[in-house]
Amino acid sequence: MLLHDTARALARDVHVERRLFEILGVWSTGPGEPEVVALYATLSRHHGWRAEVLATLQPVLHDLDPSPPAAVDAYVATVASSSTTAERLAAVEVTLAAQVAGWEERIAHGTEVSDAPVMRALRLVSADAREDWRAAASLVRSLVRSGFDARGAAAHRSELEREVRVLG
Repeated sequence: MLLHDTARALARDVHVERRLFEILGVWSTGPGEPEVVALYATLSRHHGWRAEVLATLQPVLHDLDPSPPAAVDAYVATVASSSTTAERLAAVEVTLAAQVAGWEERIAHGTEVSDAPVMRALRLVSADAREDWRAAASLVRSLVRSGFDARGAAAHRSELEREVRVLG
């Protein structure tokens, strides 16, 4: 990747990870099923950690505005607007799936000569996010088996899936 592309991608990733840290942190302090609240708290800490890992690699380029595109903020706002447990869990799953896919795509197109440190970090955060995605999916399956109605979030999931491309 070109240095400017790497800088833009890392700035976007750090911004999204920090916002998800905040959003899930707020969700973890609210009412809800104990296992869901615990998942939000865990995921919040993981997003915070991933933001710090990626921030250490973010190049400072004085001719580059590190602000994320408006579409990224719009997507994050849609995640933050999730109000029910079903919508929030859908937001977690859709977001983590997109992040993992985007990071794996960047790893596949990187070169070891110029992108090695970033690729190493992306492998690390991608594996971590993949585990979080599995944990969220497992919790949803467990909740569904115990009578939780996850279908109520179908429209929200569709909206998220239309917008999530901005993360990759």
